[in-house]
Amino acid sequence: RMENALAAARGMIARLRDGDTVSVVVYNTESTVLVPPTRISAGTRDDLGLQLRTIEARGHTCISCGVEAGLAQLAFGQTGGQGAVSRMLLLSDGQANTGLRDVDGFERLAEQARGRGVTISSLGVDVDYDERLLLAVAQSSNGRHYFVRDPTGLARVFDEELESMQRTVASDVEAVIDLGPGIEVTQVFDRAFSRRGR
Repeated sequence: RMENALAAARGMIARLRDGDTVSVVVYNTESTVLVPPTRISAGTRDDLGLQLRTIEARGHTCISCGVEAGLAQLAFGQTGGQGAVSRMLLLSDGQANTGLRDVDGFERLAEQARGRGVTISSLGVDVDYDERLLLAVAQSSNGRHYFVRDPTGLARVFDEELESMQRTVASDVEAVIDLGPGIEVTQVFDRAFSRRGR
């Protein structure tokens, strides 16, 4: 599973455009910044692929450690200027068994990310991952959630995310809807929202 995931990640890096910035954080009981924010160029692309080969699967799963470290790297590496898209791709094949473990805690963490202009798309691999938790992270940060039964499907997901980032025309967009008389909101799907009066 790990080798398939890494192969898909290398493929995504290969398709990034020159000038894009990428960082890679790995996490188990704690997080490690494997690749600090690095601007993509002909010279850095191959180096990044080699660094990804050093990742090994280990022990516990501190998903919140990975998210927090990823947010720190995004803040540190925000050199793209106005119009840059800040996207985190969170990949997990397990349960959060250290660090934050409850859905409410992850929703708050994802809302902090959204407040910083960061969208988190979550990818659950295999059938053992915590779907409620990863879905909450994606929805609370206005990202997408994917499930891939087999890591070979990651390449398709990475391509979708890459295309979405490249086609982004606006960020921090807010739709304000003034409800007419007698209209009530019962549920909002797939996006964070707040209600102020009508």
